[in-house]
Amino acid sequence: MLKRTNIDYINKTLSDNPSWKILDIGCGYGYFTSFLSNNSQVDIYGSDISPTALQKGLQVHEHKGLVVADISNDLPFKSDTFDAVICLGVLALLFDKIEKCLINMKRILKEKGLLILSVYVPENPIGSEYIKNKEELYNVIGKFFQVNEVCLIWDHKGIKEGKSLDHCDDDLLVFAQKI
Repeated sequence: MLKRTNIDYINKTLSDNPSWKILDIGCGYGYFTSFLSNNSQVDIYGSDISPTALQKGLQVHEHKGLVVADISNDLPFKSDTFDAVICLGVLALLFDKIEKCLINMKRILKEKGLLILSVYVPENPIGSEYIKNKEELYNVIGKFFQVNEVCLIWDHKGIKEGKSLDHCDDDLLVFAQKI
């Protein structure tokens, strides 16, 4: 579930760059894609693996660019297309394919493009042979991107900063840049 704190924090980051072209990977019905479209001037596109979700989303929201796509396979976009890629809550379902997903996102980002991820890594994650903890996730992302900021979010008070990644059970909000 997308939390209001995530939305506000990401929207604040993107509002400083109204000319950006952005892809929301795993957009589902497109609620967040629609929110960004209605509350900023960015050029926003959405993709999801589920054609049914996208169809239902089109019944509720107006979108010009919703595409059926699987992040763990080749994405149907040209290289260096987007200024930012947003991927909220998707990678937790793809830990066994995380490197392929990160490579795909890196390919479609422009030089120095921004990657925004929201990831939940429980203490004993399913597929722990792939990602065992938050530090390991951080290191895998660091293979492909320069990690600029990692925030722990949503403790009923909002964004938390300065807390060790080892002692939390919250979503991580990661801001990283293509290198």
